[in-house]
Amino acid sequence: NSDTLSPVTASNKILTQSDASIASGIIDTLDSGFSDLGALDYEEFDKDISHIAFYGQSLSMGWEADVALTTTNYSGTLMLGDRVWTERGNTGLTAFNPLVASTAPNCGESPAVATTNSFKRMFDRFHRRSGNVEFLTTNSGEGGKSIERLSKESTNGTNYYTTSFLNGVTNAKSVANTASKTISCPAIVYMQGEHNYIDLSNAGLTPGSTATIDKDTYKGLLLTLKNNMQSDVISNYGQTKKPLFFIYQVAGTYISNESMSINMAQVEFANEQDDVILINPTYGLPDYSGGHLSSNGYRWYGELIAKSLNKVFLKGEGENIMRINSVNVSSNKVVINVHVPVSPLKFDVKTTPLQTSYGFKIRQNGVEQTITDVKIVSGNTVVLTVGATLSGSVEVAYGGLNRNGSGNLRDSDRWISQYEYADETSLVKPTYTPVDENDVNYYGKKYPCWNWLQQFYYSVTI
Repeated sequence: NSDTLSPVTASNKILTQSDASIASGIIDTLDSGFSDLGALDYEEFDKDISHIAFYGQSLSMGWEADVALTTTNYSGTLMLGDRVWTERGNTGLTAFNPLVASTAPNCGESPAVATTNSFKRMFDRFHRRSGNVEFLTTNSGEGGKSIERLSKESTNGTNYYTTSFLNGVTNAKSVANTASKTISCPAIVYMQGEHNYIDLSNAGLTPGSTATIDKDTYKGLLLTLKNNMQSDVISNYGQTKKPLFFIYQVAGTYISNESMSINMAQVEFANEQDDVILINPTYGLPDYSGGHLSSNGYRWYGELIAKSLNKVFLKGEGENIMRINSVNVSSNKVVINVHVPVSPLKFDVKTTPLQTSYGFKIRQNGVEQTITDVKIVSGNTVVLTVGATLSGSVEVAYGGLNRNGSGNLRDSDRWISQYEYADETSLVKPTYTPVDENDVNYYGKKYPCWNWLQQFYYSVTI
């Protein structure tokens, strides 16, 4: 008996997690958005000032990073005021200044800094016209907030959309006008979802209301937020094309349910929206007990975001992450076919700690099954084996609950980062310090920019 676990039917329509029965013996292929962007209309990096806007919650801000590492400006990169955050004590939103990392209450190295610097370097090399376009970045997130509290429609306390995100846009436009420079926003990076797993009380759109943990409701809120941000950017900057919208998946110990509802909302949302790009997960980077990243972790993640920007804006291609093509259950095995940007697949327990079954989980009728073997086959397929034939309700997941929101599967991309792993001898060290294949730390070496497998949850009834 062979059954397929896949969130799509043969017509590539997304199913909900409750749609259990899928035709026996058919392996469906996901609508995974890897094709060339083609004629998709979006804003380019072609004005005097091109704005990369960050929004979200704590991981978008560099929360808990104890130091600022990137304190040397890369030519042609700017921030609004005296720091990258539009809030966190920034009182100088009336001028552009050279972009550098700094510290602020609860925050240190922001991923926005390395993202902007690294992509600007690639942009200058690609266009051979350094200095003609300056890059501005703003970081307008707020820690510990649900998507509802970050929405434009929120009346539940401070409206962070207006005071942080929109305030950054309107002030940037004013400063650009004063300098007689054109400005537009080609890219929005939205990093959020953790709070919708962990604390829903009084976190809804209105006072006293509850935030959602439901997949489809979260997708609806995300669509409204995306549309609002794009519309307000277009309105304020006078640009005629939308910025592309980059999102990630929640990782770490924030994930609080088996179905990984927020993660799957993010995956499906990127599948369904042509102007949404899913970027690498954060679980492969150094953090504090599966929570906030270290200073190195945030800068490293900025390099991965820049890699996505390079692929999209300079190559005209789609996502460069590892996506699931299909999941097939046959007897006592689960066969998972993966889109691998750079083959082969590898299990990596040096960069990030070993998780049970490398992050994979199989449940049968609500009971977790012992995975007796995990293999990589042909460089792009993972085969999981359990002790007996699988039947009834079967669930397959990766990087979710009871796996610390993490896993150990990556590709073999040899992308070279701009920055090097900073010596942490005098810093607050992460829970786990990554090492190379010879068990030597990366101090003074380039960040390895592999692509890590997307997190997922699928179910089927056999």
